[in-house]
Amino acid sequence: MKGFCLCAKSESEDCIKTYIMKVQTQFGKKVKFVRHDGAREFATNSLKAFYEDEGIEQQTTVPYAHQTNGTAERAIRTIVTIGRSMLHHAKLDKCFWALEPVQSEPTPITPPRITPLSITPPVDTRL
Repeated sequence: MKGFCLCAKSESEDCIKTYIMKVQTQFGKKVKFVRHDGAREFATNSLKAFYEDEGIEQQTTVPYAHQTNGTAERAIRTIVTIGRSMLHHAKLDKCFWALEPVQSEPTPITPPRITPLSITPPVDTRL
């Protein structure tokens, strides 16, 4: 997951285009669809033309229903919490929010999956 700090919503268009091109170049895969809630900054004529040129399907979810996209909402909340914790620990003012927590390299948020077979049972030493 990657986060971006924007001063205005109008900056999101260039950010989205740059990110999509970067992902396609780095991974050698085509972005097949972009899903959003229909907000104006994600549905500009310029972005629609970009999606059409790139062969990207634009999908919209139900507006103002954040509960329908729980995974993304939880990820955003986790990133914000991590950023606030970093600022608090470093005793920095809130004006430094955009400098470190979101702009730094992404760190894995989810722990590695543990399966029942990968857990070693404790050894009973009383035998």
